[in-house]
Amino acid sequence: DMPAYSLGGREYSVAMDGRYLAFGVKDVENPASSTNNDILLLDLESNKTINITKDNKGFDGHPLFSPNSRYVAYHFQETPGYEADRFQLAVYEVATGKKIVLAQNVDNWITDFRWSPNSSMLYFKVHEKGHFPIYATKILPDKAYKRVDLKTIGDFQVAPHKPELIVNRSSVGEPYEIWRATLALTKKYHPALGMTV
Repeated sequence: DMPAYSLGGREYSVAMDGRYLAFGVKDVENPASSTNNDILLLDLESNKTINITKDNKGFDGHPLFSPNSRYVAYHFQETPGYEADRFQLAVYEVATGKKIVLAQNVDNWITDFRWSPNSSMLYFKVHEKGHFPIYATKILPDKAYKRVDLKTIGDFQVAPHKPELIVNRSSVGEPYEIWRATLALTKKYHPALGMTV
């Protein structure tokens, strides 16, 4: 199947320069019993494809090109056949084929993720102790830092011209509302810093 069947999440992404298309595929003998999805990169000029995640036998999916078209960020799970395995975050550098696993200090499921406008950072949501905070990481095998924790964050977007996130959040007894979180220019998160709402 191309794109691969999905119960949610991003199925494909087009590079901003129009050169490449990244999409999920499931090309295995027994698709019903396998979690081995892969991501193919299609060169729209040559019409050639490469499998950028063939070395991982678990799940790979939800590709998202960086605004500068240099990277593809994606989810992956390491353990084949284990649907509850932890979702991790990686990037693939298109020009070199290099892969970088990000946020290795985060020991929880990484869910939705967004690029910063300058392609230098990824913001992502985490399942963490009943909350859904947003973390940030540089495109390095480095630590990620918690940036915003407003209890239950649903969807979020990165503002294009300001260091801000626009989120919808809720808690027990509070319906979803749209909030603006201003990101402080610091590597460490403190409840009194990192956001103004």
